[in-house]
Formats: sequence, C-alpha cells, structure tokens
Amino acid sequence: MGTTKSLALVVALSLLASSLTSILPAFAQADTTPPTGTVSINSGAAATGSTSVTLTLSCDDGGGSGCAETKVSVDGAFDTEVFEEFATSKGVSFPSGDGVKIAMVIFKDAANNESSAFSDDIALDTSTPDAPVITGPEDGSLASSDTLEITGRVSANFVTEWGSFGTGDGEFNAPADLIVGASGTRVYVGDRDNNRVQIFNLAGTFIASFGSFGTGDGEFNGPVAIAVDSLNDIYVVDLDNNRVQKFESDGTFITRWGSSGSGDGQFNAPQDVAVDSSDNIYIADADNNRIQKFNSTGSFLAKWGTAGSGDGQFNGPAGVTVDSDDNVYVADTGNNRIQKFDSSGNFLAKWGSSGADEGEFDNPIGITVDPADNIYVIDTDNNRVQKFTGTGTFLSEWGSEGSDTGQFGFPLDLATDLSGNVYVADTDNNRIQKFEADSGDATITIFSGSEVLGAVTTRASSEWSFTSSALDDGEHELTAVAEDAAGNESDSSDIVSVLVHGSGPVQLRQRRRVCESERRSFRKQYPRGVEQSVRYVQLRDLLQEEHRRRLDI
Repeated sequence: MGTTKSLALVVALSLLASSLTSILPAFAQADTTPPTGTVSINSGAAATGSTSVTLTLSCDDGGGSGCAETKVSVDGAFDTEVFEEFATSKGVSFPSGDGVKIAMVIFKDAANNESSAFSDDIALDTSTPDAPVITGPEDGSLASSDTLEITGRVSANFVTEWGSFGTGDGEFNAPADLIVGASGTRVYVGDRDNNRVQIFNLAGTFIASFGSFGTGDGEFNGPVAIAVDSLNDIYVVDLDNNRVQKFESDGTFITRWGSSGSGDGQFNAPQDVAVDSSDNIYIADADNNRIQKFNSTGSFLAKWGTAGSGDGQFNGPAGVTVDSDDNVYVADTGNNRIQKFDSSGNFLAKWGSSGADEGEFDNPIGITVDPADNIYVIDTDNNRVQKFTGTGTFLSEWGSEGSDTGQFGFPLDLATDLSGNVYVADTDNNRIQKFEADSGDATITIFSGSEVLGAVTTRASSEWSFTSSALDDGEHELTAVAEDAAGNESDSSDIVSVLVHGSGPVQLRQRRRVCESERRSFRKQYPRGVEQSVRYVQLRDLLQEEHRRRLDI
C-alpha cells in the first residue's frame, strides 16, 4: 500500500511539473512591449480641399500579441476618443477652417499595451484659384505652328497664421524679421517694437522669448533682423544700437560687435543679416550703402558697395541672403532691384526696376532663398511676395494689401523652412503667415468643348503649343480650368473661338464675310418668286454645303 501511494505521488508530481513547464514560459514571455506604427493622410498629400480625408495606418507589434485597436484624434488632443478595432484605412473629418490639420493615432495590441501617439499633418485649403485666361489670336485664326498663352495665376496655398497686437507671448508689435533655425524646427521672430526675439515651432506654437529694451548685453533697441548659423547660434541686428548680438539657441548671450560710424565693423542703420556655409556673417549696412562681411565671432573680413545706381552700388540696401553656393543676393531697396554677388563681393547679375508688374518692385526689403535656391523677395509697398530663380527669372507672386488670409500690411521679411514653406512677417497686421511650398503651381487643363486637349503646370503663365493633331480642322471653342495643389478647381475661363482649316490659318471673320457676300450675290441673281424652282434649290443647296465646308458648321 505504501508503495502504491508513493507511485501515485510520483505520478502526481510529474503531472504537476509538466503543467508548470507549459504554463511558466507563457508568464515568462508575457507581451509588455508597446506597438509602433505610422499614419499617413491622403497617401502623404501636402494639401487637401476637403475636411474629409483618409488615414492609412500601419502597426508593428514586433511579433508579439498582435495589433488590435486604434484611437484617433483630429483635434490635437485625446479627450473623448475611444479605441476601435484596428484597420489599415480609416476615414475621418477635420474641424472646419483652413490651416494645418493634424491626425494623431495611438495603437493598442492584444495584450493591452498602448503606443505613444503617431501623427501626420496636411494643409487644408478650401480657397479656389482664379479662372485661367486664354489669350487667343486677334483674327481668330490658328495655324498648326501657333501657340496660345494660357495664364493661370494661383495664389500660394495658405497654411496657417499666428499673432496679434500686444506684448504677451505670441503677440507682436511690428514683427520685422524672421528665420527658421538650421535644425528646421523653430521659427525665430524679431518682435521689433517689443524689443525681443520670440521663438515658435513651425505651426506657430510659442516656445520662448528673450530680450528687452536697452543697450546692455541681450537688450535691444529695434531688433530688425535675425540669422541662424550651422550650430543654431542666433545673430540679431540691433538697429538703433548699431550693432550685432550673438546668442545661443535658447537666447543666452555670447558676444556682440559694432558701433555707430562708417569704419570697418561700424554701422549706420544696419538692416539685415545672412550666414553662409562657413558661418561667415553678411550685414546690409543700409545708410553706409555697403555689405560688410565678418566671421562668426565678429572679426571684420571684407566690404563692398558705395552709394549709387551702378553695378555693385547701392541705395539703402535693406535685405541680404546667401544661397547654397555662397552667392550673395542684396535687396537694393532704393534702386528697386536685386543684385547678385559672389562671396567676395564680385558683381554677377541684377534684375528689377520700379513698378508693380512681374519682376518690378516698390521698396523691396526682405529677401530669402529656399532649399532649391529660388529667391523670394518681399515687395513691401506692393504688399506682395515675388519668387524668382537664382538668375532672376520670374516664377510667381502672391499677395495684396489688406488683412485677410494671403493679404499683407507693409510686410518686411520672409523665410523658408527645409520643406520650402514660406513664412512672412506681416508687420502692420502683427502676425506671421505661413504658405505651402511651391503652392503657386496649378494644373491648367485646356478643353475644346468637352474634349480635353492637354494640360500645363504653371506658376504664372505658360504657352501651350498646338500641333497638327491637337485640333481637327474647323471652329473650336476653347476653355481652360485651373486646379491647385489642394484639389480646388477654378471657374472655367472665358471662351476663346478659333478656326483651324486645312494646312494653314484661316481668318474666321474674313471667311464669314466672303460667305455672306456670296449669299447676297446669289439672292440678287435669283430674286424673289423663284425660290421654289428646281434650279434655285439645287444651287442654293450647293452654296450652303460649300459654306458649311468652309466654316465647318
């Protein structure tokens, strides 16, 4: 009996051990790792014209218990949102109102581990572009070798704005300058009449500020220009103190240089600052009509310029910027032009004159360069931004006087971020406006009736070249429609009538006059009373058929 009990005990212990062996690994391998994931709005589109969008979701649980649920926010916070079953695609709707919209997602796996929030953003732009304009031939004729000018100006896509008048955080009193830091995550604004620099993220959220009125280190009397070097050190042009101050990225004072005068390293109303790839500093010394160059510690290196209107001369230069090849562009304000130099001050090119047309200026002050080395100019008294290639070819423009979205009140400066988005110091409106990169582009589709003939992508105006196969012989009513990057579609252009006939141009009015003259002659030859004769009907039908062939009607 004792032996039997002993055997039974051994068997029981063996079974228990076997059970524990199978259970313990499950505890030892319990899933405690949160999942990771991604979210993309409308397949990574930069802009949308609708509040309704599609999120594409991916979740990686690292081979654990598997992704089970997601929680989505479209208003910037997780308040009342609840977890729902995980799906790779989800439709959501953003709150109304143009600007940057952010979708945030938290993933949860089957073991109830929650991820951190993953996000994506998109610019909501519901404004419609202007209707294109087709400039047709004056005589209505069109040869196979002719072109039509298709003008489709589309305002830059507004993204967001921030600021109002005041002295509080995020408020301004005449913001005069701004720059995006080398890391591409912060916007530094020279809040001129509040004598401080304010720091924001790219969406306009206030981070910090530094500075107050005075002449001491870290104090300002009109901070009108800001630049940031490769180490994210900040250079501020202190206008009425005629000096430059240098700070760490958090506003800690490092050094300063300059005083009132016309000697090397002295200033007379300095207006702007730029940094090249070697962290050399360029100052637009406006009332001395010159550019001065320093190293990053303020040691004088070079200067160029005198008063005048010749090449390399200036009339109150108020803006300076540097491209990726260290070419220096100067807003020669009083001469209403842009001048281009190499880094040693040798003259390379110039463009612009006084006026309000494309490529003309009225008091150009701010100037900057984007990652593609395109040049943006604040055309201050025209209340607009103009965009050029590095050689001065006009690309686009936007803006007008006012306080609505995309309008400006005496803007003084602008900057671009690493994605090419444009930030404008809208000075008299006490705000910063942000516009989407390359948002001046539009796709313009050209129609003959309902038939699509072709399309062009343009920033300002473009020529669509006709080929012999583009249009059949005959009369055509051409229209065009523009669509911006957000998918907003313009009204149709006015109709332009053209006539293509045979292998060459046919003047529509002239052909109609000839046909009308032949009809009059026919009626004189066959007066009233003979309309029903067989001969009359035959000749009339032949003439009508010939006229239809000529006019393709």
